[in-house]
Amino acid sequence: MRVCSIAVLMIVGMAGACAFAADTTTVEELKAHFKAVAGEVDTFTGDYKISMDMAAAGQPAPPGMGTMDIGGTLLVRAESMRMDISMEVPMGDQVMVMKMKILKMDGMMNMMMDMNGMIQAMKMDLTVLSELAESLGVPESALNSNDMGMSMMGNPAKMLEKLEETATLTVDGKETLDGEEVYVLSAKPKEEMLESLQKLPVLQQQAGMFTQGMKVYLGAKDGIMRKMEMGNFMTMTLGNIDLEAEISDADLELVIPDGIQVIDMTEMLKGMFGNMVASGELDEEE
Repeated sequence: MRVCSIAVLMIVGMAGACAFAADTTTVEELKAHFKAVAGEVDTFTGDYKISMDMAAAGQPAPPGMGTMDIGGTLLVRAESMRMDISMEVPMGDQVMVMKMKILKMDGMMNMMMDMNGMIQAMKMDLTVLSELAESLGVPESALNSNDMGMSMMGNPAKMLEKLEETATLTVDGKETLDGEEVYVLSAKPKEEMLESLQKLPVLQQQAGMFTQGMKVYLGAKDGIMRKMEMGNFMTMTLGNIDLEAEISDADLELVIPDGIQVIDMTEMLKGMFGNMVASGELDEEE
């Protein structure tokens, strides 16, 4: 079984501004302002929509599957998050309904996928990415770029710092989006990160997706992302944000039905990259 990495979610959340004497024009000023004004949001919930055009991303896709519309709910509590996802996947003359639940907390990612009643469950120890990156001689961001700080959405300054590990940020200014004032930032991927991805055959397509860069639109009052554009192939919007939501421990549980085997993707990743090193697929470090 081949593990495919599709950058469905690259959410960047930051916290935002009240009235100030002068507009923020640099990332450092923005981080300082967020630390002083927004602090850290303990919990929030929201609804999101994602539109993806896989052809525009340069990704091969079966006929009828080039464009996908995805929707769902997001729960964030500190650095834990849960996403419930629903999408319709065209399969020839039929449409397959796919539902997913993703839970990330305490360094672990758990996922359950239901495709027309066929259930699969997976888990992955995210801390292994650091070990793999070190053994492959590449930055950790080359393997963990899908995270982009998405589980830090309630801590804007920390998320900016996380994003800067893989991209160069520019504050484009402020504008109004759906009646709300937002900050607009551009994120240009760093060359060293792209080079690291290009070294790994299984991630070369992902590198091609990142080259298009990103734009993120951040709420000026609450700091939560309102919109994110990744090149011309993915747009994500977040609405119905509730900063007063109460998220219980039960909300951050993923209940796997009895009899469903949980596939450990941690061991699969170790095996996949280990085989690449053993077979000499990776360039030797100079």
